[in-house]
Amino acid sequence: MMFEFPQIARHVRQWRAERKRIATESIFYKLPIALQKDIGWPAASDQPLTGKARNAIHTRPTPG
Repeated sequence: MMFEFPQIARHVRQWRAERKRIATESIFYKLPIALQKDIGWPAASDQPLTGKARNAIHTRPTPG
């Protein structure tokens, strides 16, 4: 089996972008709440998912 470089490079770019996004979010979440509100962080669509909501996204539907 031969791996194609463009496919591997795409996965590396996605992984780096995700790591950068997580690092940026971490910085914003460490700011005081008042400052977060002033800059509009987090927007309603940017709220981190927890518990069942996160699990629902990462689970595959069962055939039925």
